[in-house]
Amino acid sequence: EFFSVLHVVDTGGKVYSQFPPGGPAMLALGELFGATWLVGPVSGALCVALFARLLRYTDPDASARWQVGTTALFAAAPFGAFMFASHMNHVTALLFVMVAIVAIAQLMVRDTAVVPDPRSASRTVVALAPAFVCGLGLGAAATIRPLDAFAFALPAGLWFLWRALKAPARWADALAAAAGIAVPFAVMMWVNARTTGSPLRFGYEVLWGASHGLGFHAAPWGAAHTPARGLALLSLYVTRLQTYLFESPFPALLPAVVALWLTRRCSAIDRYLLASSVFLGALYFAYWHDGFFLGPRFVFPWLLVLVLWSARLPRLVRERFGLGIVSVATNAGLFSGVAMAVVFALPVRVAQYRSGLSSMRDDYGALATAAGARNALVFVRESWGAELVARLWALDISRSATAALYHDVDACTLDRAIRALEHSGARGVVAERTLAPLRADSSVVTGSPFSPDSTERFRRGAPYDATCVARLNEDRAGYALLPPVLLDRTSGNVYARDLGARD
Repeated sequence: EFFSVLHVVDTGGKVYSQFPPGGPAMLALGELFGATWLVGPVSGALCVALFARLLRYTDPDASARWQVGTTALFAAAPFGAFMFASHMNHVTALLFVMVAIVAIAQLMVRDTAVVPDPRSASRTVVALAPAFVCGLGLGAAATIRPLDAFAFALPAGLWFLWRALKAPARWADALAAAAGIAVPFAVMMWVNARTTGSPLRFGYEVLWGASHGLGFHAAPWGAAHTPARGLALLSLYVTRLQTYLFESPFPALLPAVVALWLTRRCSAIDRYLLASSVFLGALYFAYWHDGFFLGPRFVFPWLLVLVLWSARLPRLVRERFGLGIVSVATNAGLFSGVAMAVVFALPVRVAQYRSGLSSMRDDYGALATAAGARNALVFVRESWGAELVARLWALDISRSATAALYHDVDACTLDRAIRALEHSGARGVVAERTLAPLRADSSVVTGSPFSPDSTERFRRGAPYDATCVARLNEDRAGYALLPPVLLDRTSGNVYARDLGARD
């Protein structure tokens, strides 16, 4: 109750992340050097290097100038650049996915090579190292973002199977890829078994239950997920990409769509990337949550495909229409879009990100030292709403039920009910059943007009006793957030949630 945070499992005497273990493991590498913030930028730089390598396989006949320019576009695309600067696990997942993509691209290029001596075909075509690396990359990505990895692994697996059925010597590649996947996957299963108690059970399910997974069903919080809602979310992701991908004045997907339309024939690697991208969209069509941060983060792996096809547009227009007015107009339009993005859109976006989430970026260790607090127990006063959530968790009420109660019930009504349960000692299922009827007024509650924390709920006409009024006044006096304070590694302080008399 004093230390719990939203995305951390702290039950059964264990404390671990709700996320698959690969993501926290990558951040732990940064923690070893006292710089977790570097994990994203370093991984992003490696993604750029892998993208440059990939271009040698996707567009081997393109000029060096085009390859350098396309790599620069991938590095500078706002959607990618901002995400690379974050702590989000989408970056490290993309890194390992791109390791796999470059490896499978190498195999696809080798498959098209002419083998002069049929007797040496197996030794020339079968390349165990790239196949193993492909599997290793996909397996590592699966330990971070399993859905993203699966979207690229299934088409790759079908391709390996198709090759092996055509040429039995290539079964070695398929087995090498499977072995590569198995190594990180086995580590993940071992970690899951030590934390959640089951090799294939993730922290998500421990906190939120089976409803956190794919499918059309009741969601852990919010509206039930239906096919119509899935389509709406996909449409929303595409709409957001139109802006966040390049911050261009025209729809950002337009160059990629036109380039694809102008292409007469796709290579094997193009087909693989397109199939994986479509499959990724299909998977998130069946996922209930609206993933938004710095853009439509769930489709972040689309970045490399969209940049690749966007960069091809001028060359494809020139090949189809020559160096006439169409080519000139295309180049002028793209150049103008880049200029307007740099001059008008990007400064606004940078200012937005610089001013946003400022309380999450304060150096609390330095603030504590300046206040003379070192090696001390420090109580952090959060908002009334955050305290209500923590107290519900302390009553052993599930995360999903807590989210529903907090969203659907007037804050003071909920506070009084929690006080009664704390006094009676009721917990778990009994407490949850006691609180459930309070959600009957969900249609008439709104965001609180009295607290700076707009997530707190208010029902017009609900009686507010002296305790509730005092809590509102405390909110108005100011409050902090516990999670970023817990990252202080310099002051030696122990930080705990301030629960008033319960401290």
